[in-house]
Amino acid sequence: MTAPAGPHHHEIHRSERAGWLRAAVLGANDGIVSVAGLVVGVASSGASATTILATGIAGTVAGAMSMAAGEYVSVQSQVDVERADLALERRELHAHPAGELEELAAIYRQRGLAPALAREVADAGGAPLETVVADLSQAEQARDSIHQAAARLGGIDVLWAHAGIPGPASVEGLDLAEYERAITLNLTSAVLAAGEVAQHMRKRGGGSLIFTASVSGLVGSMMSPIYSAAKFAVVGLAKSLAQRYAVDGIRVNVICPGLTETPMKDRFTSRSGDPAEKAANEQKLLAAIPMARFGRAHEIADAALWLASDEASYVTGVALPVDGGYTCR
Repeated sequence: MTAPAGPHHHEIHRSERAGWLRAAVLGANDGIVSVAGLVVGVASSGASATTILATGIAGTVAGAMSMAAGEYVSVQSQVDVERADLALERRELHAHPAGELEELAAIYRQRGLAPALAREVADAGGAPLETVVADLSQAEQARDSIHQAAARLGGIDVLWAHAGIPGPASVEGLDLAEYERAITLNLTSAVLAAGEVAQHMRKRGGGSLIFTASVSGLVGSMMSPIYSAAKFAVVGLAKSLAQRYAVDGIRVNVICPGLTETPMKDRFTSRSGDPAEKAANEQKLLAAIPMARFGRAHEIADAALWLASDEASYVTGVALPVDGGYTCR
């Protein structure tokens, strides 16, 4: 993939206020384990900056965190839940304006991810990572991670709730523990983070709360019904909170990605790991996408950064498909 022509400017959540803005990104819809995260400080061209808190880190969030850095890096993480093995690889690298990335803080269940991601970002000219370990499937840890990050970074202005796992493939013979984990990571973690971060946003006079749902939260998923149910709930949550928090100057929106080139895509297209099953399912899905390709991690990051910015200052309560036309059929 070639670098985009010309400068790529992102002045995230610009404000007349002096000092720092703090943004939070929660979760990673494209990771296998959504219990990690990071905070990104992005200095705008003026006297303000933004810090983004992300829990559930994988390719999309890593791309978002380094969007405004000297180089654009999308880091792909893949965790085998059963064996707790971790693999990390660089996915994409693009040139972007230098001198904007200020500081990073991370929340990770898998402690081994933080050093690897820190090295990856440092190699690309990014800022150091500061880690806060938390398991978002545990309510107390999920809540506390927000406050720890806010305390270290001086506040939060933008929350990106981006957590998700595929969950059970069927409602027949349902494993309740697997079901509850899917609901917890796809929905409850976002609810808890929103509830905790609102107070930090009010202190700074407003903010932007962004959820990641899915096209499966708009049209349903035959392959992952529990995931789809949870993401429909996330869309409803965003639309409800948009009305509730408008008076506080907090905008609330939800991104609905189509299938994206990340490890989670493979979990959807082949639960058994069979290459033939994966190839057949991918062909079926591609046939339903007018643009005839899957999404890329940075394309989801771009949508989140736009919703976080003042360019979207009159946008709230929107469910934004980023899906190559899949839901326009």
